[in-house]
Amino acid sequence: MLPLQERAVPARRRIRIEAELDKDAIREFSRRLGLPTWDKPAAPCLASRIPYGSAVTDEKLRQIEAVEATLSALGFVVRRVRHHGDVARIEVPRERIAALIEPATVAAVVATAKRCGFRHVAVDLEGYRSGSLNDAILPAPGATAPPAEPVPLAEPAPLAEPVPLAEPVLPGPLRPRGG
Repeated sequence: MLPLQERAVPARRRIRIEAELDKDAIREFSRRLGLPTWDKPAAPCLASRIPYGSAVTDEKLRQIEAVEATLSALGFVVRRVRHHGDVARIEVPRERIAALIEPATVAAVVATAKRCGFRHVAVDLEGYRSGSLNDAILPAPGATAPPAEPVPLAEPAPLAEPVPLAEPVLPGPLRPRGG
């Protein structure tokens, strides 16, 4: 018997799976129909930016969200902020790294990251890679030994006060178009 909360939810059909459509086919149909979201980038859960074995906390999620909002406002459609304690590791596509390290962009991103509690901001020179945190748990190409076991979780220190969701810091010349 299903739990009470599951019985209250009507069964859903999985049309995409039933029709055997992959993401590329869905995007193409959406484009043909003129839907504005046809080329919207994937937006996985913010918790996927926190390394395996690390506690997922509201504070960490707010930090990631704020820095990614600044990057988005600066025109970085594809971007990930990976949370490594006091380091924000930023991934953008390789061809966008030069734009990311322009002085005004650096100033805006660093200001947001530091205001949110990061001490350091790093740019991943390999560029954006979906699932890059999996590198820590998967064997390297050609490696024969399994990856090291994750470090056991330590209890996070209590926060003095919650970190508010920060508004992106945008210098004058980099404000989004149309605004």
